[in-house]
Amino acid sequence: METKKQQVELRGLPPVINTAADEVSVLSSALFEPTNVPVLLSRCTPEDFSTPEFREAFEGLTKMAAAGVEVNVSATCPSYIPQATITKIVASCGDYELGTTYEAHVMYFCRMAAQRRAYYEALNTLVLCSEATTDAYDKLTGASERIAKALTYGRDGRSLGKTHKDVLREFVEWVNAPEGRTFTTGLPTLDYLLGGGFTPGHLVISAARPATGKTSSALQFARLQASLGANVLFISLEMTARECVSRMLCGTDAYATGARNWADFAIREVEDAPITWVDDATKLDDIVMRIRQFHAQGKADIAYIDYLGLVRYVAEKRGTTRAEDVGQITHTLKALAKELCIPIVLLAQLNRESAKTGGTPRDPVLTDLRESGDIEQDADEVIMWGEDGESAGGDDVDYLRLFLRKNRYGRTPREFISIACTQAHAHFAEI
Repeated sequence: METKKQQVELRGLPPVINTAADEVSVLSSALFEPTNVPVLLSRCTPEDFSTPEFREAFEGLTKMAAAGVEVNVSATCPSYIPQATITKIVASCGDYELGTTYEAHVMYFCRMAAQRRAYYEALNTLVLCSEATTDAYDKLTGASERIAKALTYGRDGRSLGKTHKDVLREFVEWVNAPEGRTFTTGLPTLDYLLGGGFTPGHLVISAARPATGKTSSALQFARLQASLGANVLFISLEMTARECVSRMLCGTDAYATGARNWADFAIREVEDAPITWVDDATKLDDIVMRIRQFHAQGKADIAYIDYLGLVRYVAEKRGTTRAEDVGQITHTLKALAKELCIPIVLLAQLNRESAKTGGTPRDPVLTDLRESGDIEQDADEVIMWGEDGESAGGDDVDYLRLFLRKNRYGRTPREFISIACTQAHAHFAEI
């Protein structure tokens, strides 16, 4: 009678044990290029490695990510991974052809690991069926469920589909946990239209002409959400992190008082805010990597990107237009928001035609979004800020109109929301 190992070989499935080259390449890719660590940890397990020392290295990387420790082969890794294992991985790199990119090796290893898990789970259930005797019916029923579960995982380890019951169960859990469903903006009417605020998995566009308040409003939203316990990631391509914090301090209650020592009180208001700032990422790949990395560390429940016009996309082929590049940027960010189940708020600019018509301000519309029509297609919600030409503003107050031009899962009102913005205080409130 054939053994289980012989049955595996007869079916032509991939071997249980990885090659040494596979495991060395993926671990060295993680050690030498730490941006690959979040992907590796999210899609593989220690059991995907054949030797105890490599499994220990993987577990060490897991502990470093949980502790928020940056991966550095010589500085930080020896505290979590045995030096002998690190030396072996580094020394073995020269024995194998590692290819052109570290990322390619990580993705290849993750795909193969997922395939092995799915194939062997399915095979084991089939073997169980072949050995069934008196309780054959029960074993066949359980086997079919395990096969279905195993084969619902794709090459990257993510589920290819969910049952109707699973989705209904997720919906019930979502309904019963309203406090964690959305991220409030602090603007009651906008929150009402959005079903409570920014929703996880959504790509939100906040667009305006320059100097109309899109950055200041985003900073106000971020500060409020952080004060309520949300871990906020703010990626600024236009200003430094110090400038962002300075502008955020101007929106505090302490600054509004005008007291001589307002800065001390303002700092106390925001110093414990769980906000992570990034001001040195301009390429789309870098931005996506940072969001993945901080999300894996529990530091990105919601992400802001300021702003779309400064995001660089390196196309795989030459000759692409900026409109095509912007489309790829919004496609990628929408997919990322859905995958990580976090809201991504992307700031954008409106074109010049939206500013005036016949010498007077006009209300912005979706076609006023600059650079690409894909922006409005990929976005779940589009918020637009415009001047209020009918309300007379004073020296200290600007009056704005806020429009919800797209709301994929709710009502899109024709009327606008009136907003008052104090110039010195940089604070937005409904009126």
